[in-house]
Formats: sequence, structure tokens, C-alpha cells
Amino acid sequence: MRTDRFQMVATVATCLMILGIPLFPRPLAPGLDIVTVLVPVALLGAVFLLRIRGLDEIPYRDFGIAATLFLLWALVSILAIGTHTGELLTWARYLSYFLLIPAVGLVATPPRDRRIILWALVIAGVGSSLYGFYQYVNPSIMYDTFKTSATIQVRIYSTFDNPNFFSEFLLLTICGSIALFGLYWKRSRAACATIVGALLIQLLALFLTYTRGSLIALAAGLVVGVLVFRPKLLAPLAALIVVVGALPPVFSRMMGVFSGDGSTMFRIGLWKAALTAIAQKPLFGGGLGDFLQIYQGVVLRHPELYQGVTQFEPHNSYLQIAAETGVIGGVLFFCAVASLVWAGLRLSRRLKGERRLLFQCAALLAGVTGIVLNALTSDSFQHPHAIVYFFVMGGLLIGLGQGRWKPPQVFGSSLVLKKLLGRGSS
Repeated sequence: MRTDRFQMVATVATCLMILGIPLFPRPLAPGLDIVTVLVPVALLGAVFLLRIRGLDEIPYRDFGIAATLFLLWALVSILAIGTHTGELLTWARYLSYFLLIPAVGLVATPPRDRRIILWALVIAGVGSSLYGFYQYVNPSIMYDTFKTSATIQVRIYSTFDNPNFFSEFLLLTICGSIALFGLYWKRSRAACATIVGALLIQLLALFLTYTRGSLIALAAGLVVGVLVFRPKLLAPLAALIVVVGALPPVFSRMMGVFSGDGSTMFRIGLWKAALTAIAQKPLFGGGLGDFLQIYQGVVLRHPELYQGVTQFEPHNSYLQIAAETGVIGGVLFFCAVASLVWAGLRLSRRLKGERRLLFQCAALLAGVTGIVLNALTSDSFQHPHAIVYFFVMGGLLIGLGQGRWKPPQVFGSSLVLKKLLGRGSS
């Protein structure tokens, strides 16, 4: 009975975070945004559940190793270049992100609670999409229409400040919706119809962001998901991708990559500046979270890299982390987030005889893979409002495989952790 009560509290806390983040796009106070408030709430809910369920239920050792190594190296890099409060706060933010994966994994282990969390993702995605449609028909309420060409006058961004971040959020909620569909397939026609309607709303919103990276990343993620679930579906999926890509606005937007439009060339210039920064400080980087200052220093020393701005992010999360924490930090960070893709692939092999679970695994894996790829052309992991959902989805994937991972015995035998959780020393 006590376990059920803690489980309910943890699930409510997780759903509160999922549903609450899109409602507060602006800082609640200087230096305090909604992510900083609600992520600890979700983590606290999971801690109370962990006190009941036990340390041995912390899932998936390989992910923990990769994330821990990155966090340790990032801390070393901060100490090596001189400790600053801002850098330590950025480090704490990444720590909370990575803790969110085992926390959500623990909460989402029971199928009922996993279903509730997936519904929360769908509701958040649909609600944000509907507000995006309102922006589309009332562009005067937008501070910037993000016009890209004569055929694309408006790119919606809902409450995420930028079409790129909104599209990343939608990529994840779309894949979450597909996973939820797998829960109800051949069980409830009404639920399946509702989810299909929600999917169409979110897909239309994603289309109206006209974000090339996220569209390509979603397509790539779905290809990976189909390959692990049922490879023979690859041909119809490829046909659908071709049809969507042939739509005039999408086709025009995609062709801009090859014609060297302003956005593409601007990104290439940013990547060159980031690579220059990495070459200048390859070991410890220039400071976690300090890329704007790093970029400014680079363009001042190398006027040929100046593109009209003295502070900008590189539109590549991995280059940014490498510039901030050194090459080792960049590699470790990539390994930490990519380990979730590896986890999904491993889990899919263990679920071959369980089609419904395999379908959910494939959908969640598609979302995780999509964001890992999307971060190659976007500052995905540096903007909290959207990227929190990546770590939620990673937690759902880990929770789905509960009982199929080998738990890290070091946690189960740790007297320190047992005392912190009030479980005694026995």
C-alpha cells in the first residue's frame, strides 16, 4: 500500500514536469526557469519511490558509466580553468538531466504508470501544437516570424522561442505518441483513433516549423525504429518520406541546403569557429556553458570567421561541449547520450518475442536516435525546455527494459547510498 502511494506521487511529479514546462516559456525570476523548478520535483518523487523499491532497481549500468565519466571530466575541466559559479550551475543542470533518466526509468517501470506518462507527453505535444496553429493564423503575436523565403512566410514555435527547439520537442512527443499507440493496438479502437488524431496534429505542427534538421532526424529515427521492429515496413515508410519531401515548401526548404542558402552557410561558419576554439584549447576547453564568450574570443582573434555577430552558439551540441570541456569531454558527452541508442538496440533484441513491447521500444528508440542526430545541426542539448523530453524518453526506454538490465551492484552494496536513502547498513 505504501509502495502504491509513493508510486502515485512519483508519477504525478513526472507528469507535472512534462505538462508544466511548455506553459512557462519565460523565466520565473532572473536565472530561474520552469525547468530548474520542475526537474528537481520529478527527481524528488523518484527518490521517495527508490526508498521503497530499493537500490538494486536503479537500471542500466552502461548508461550510468558513460554519464558519470562525462560529469567527472566536466567537473575536472571547470576546476582546471578556474572555478566559476556559472559553470558549476551549468554542470548541475547536466547532472539533473542525466539523473532524470534513471528516475523516469524507475517511475515508468509499471506498465500503468508508463502509459500515464506517455499520455502526458501526447497532451503536452497536442497542446503546444494547437498554440502553434494559433500563431500561424495570427503571426502578429510572434516576436519573429522566422521568414525564410517567399513560400515560407511563417515558422511556428509555440512556447519554445524558436522553431528549431519546438520541432525537437515535437520529434519526441510524436515518437511518444507512436509508443502509446502500440499500447492500445487491437485493444481499444477509441484510444487508437484519439492517438492517431493527436499524431496528425503534431505532425502538421512539425511541418509548419519547416525545420530541416528535425524533419530529417525524425525520418532517420523512424527508419531505425522500423528496422528493429519489422524491416519489411521500410519500403512503405520510405515511400511516405519521399511523398512528404516532395511537398513544395518542404522540397524548397531541403534544396536550400545544396544551394548554400544563408542559414546553411551561417552554420558552416559557426562550425569553423567552434573547431578553431577546440584546436586552441583541446584538453579542458574554455568553460562549461561559456560558449558565447568562447565564440566572441575566436572571432576577435580570427576576423575571417566573423559573420556579423560576436556571440552565437554553434548549432552543433557536440562541438559546443568539446569547445567548452575539451575533446575528451565532447567524446564522453556523445557516448553518454548515444548509449541510450545502444540501450534501445540491445533491448530490442531481448524483446523479439514480445511484439507489443518491441513496438514501444522501437518508437522510443526512434525519438532518442532522432535527437542524437538532430544535435549535429542544432544546439539541442543546450536549451532546456525541449531537451528535457529527451531524457524523459530515455527514462521511458530504460524503464521498459526493467528486469532485462543487469543492475549495477556497486549501488546495491554502497553503505553511503543506503544511509542517504535511510535503508540502514544491513
